[in-house]
Amino acid sequence: MKIAKNTLLGKSYIAHVDDERDIDNGIIVTLAKNWYFCADPGCGVRGFDNWPDALNGCKKSEVYKKVASPAK
Repeated sequence: MKIAKNTLLGKSYIAHVDDERDIDNGIIVTLAKNWYFCADPGCGVRGFDNWPDALNGCKKSEVYKKVASPAK
């Protein structure tokens, strides 16, 4: 469990990981600023039921970075 959490936190696009399964909320992953989940475009926070799902759902291919448009 700690290894999986550290693996996720080692990714530059992940800001926070919180295991809230003890209160039935799942494993909550928060992406860094301007990063979003492909499965839920525009959303940077996602819950997972277990560590394998969290690891798979947070692969680089499962997230994207939206760069802000330059100011005019």
